[in-house]
Amino acid sequence: MKLILYHANAMMKEIAENWVKENQIEVTVLSELLTAESVKLAKGYDGIINSQAAGTIDKEIYSTLREYGIRQIALVSAGYELYDLKLATENNLVITNVPSYSPESIAEYTVLTGLNLVRNNNTIIASVAKNDFRWQPSICGRVMGDMKVAIIGTGRIGQITAKLFHGFGCELVGFDLYQNEGIKSILTYKDSIEEAVKDADIVYPKSWAPFAAMEKRTNLYAEGDSEGIKKL
Repeated sequence: MKLILYHANAMMKEIAENWVKENQIEVTVLSELLTAESVKLAKGYDGIINSQAAGTIDKEIYSTLREYGIRQIALVSAGYELYDLKLATENNLVITNVPSYSPESIAEYTVLTGLNLVRNNNTIIASVAKNDFRWQPSICGRVMGDMKVAIIGTGRIGQITAKLFHGFGCELVGFDLYQNEGIKSILTYKDSIEEAVKDADIVYPKSWAPFAAMEKRTNLYAEGDSEGIKKL
């Protein structure tokens, strides 16, 4: 079997090389994005792998892959909103994605971010980098166990995030359309998001937005466009 991997970084290249050795197949690794032009490099291959998570997928790609006899695009991401599934079906293409990422990794990073904020860790690191080891009011932190944490979305990631915050002794409240029976012993569900976040010190907002919307939201935050964020 011959596969071609698009938009691979150094880490992805190393993973692909190890995978090739373990499975005894051929994979050509490219740094180029999958475009109407670069798709021509896929001629003669059995399938393509694409790690592109942003931008657009040219509509010409689907018919070109059908012409080449390629029947599958395997994604290196959970999100697939870049792809026109109707057009893919019309061209006998199957789009497969990663079913999930490690919920523990995301939950642990969430708690790490919370600790950084309440302990003013970024300010401390910046001061230490300047050889400034003085104690100042600006680096005074708070105790996590004295805080209320709101978990919005208590699926796989939200559940683990709640358990980690519970380990610090935090008071936990949450909201989800589908309540998780497994964490009701440590978390109190509220009837709305507004009620859950009221008086919360830390809010974990599980985002259901597609990548493109999250990317736009990031830019709006960088621009300080609060009205744009509300509309989004």
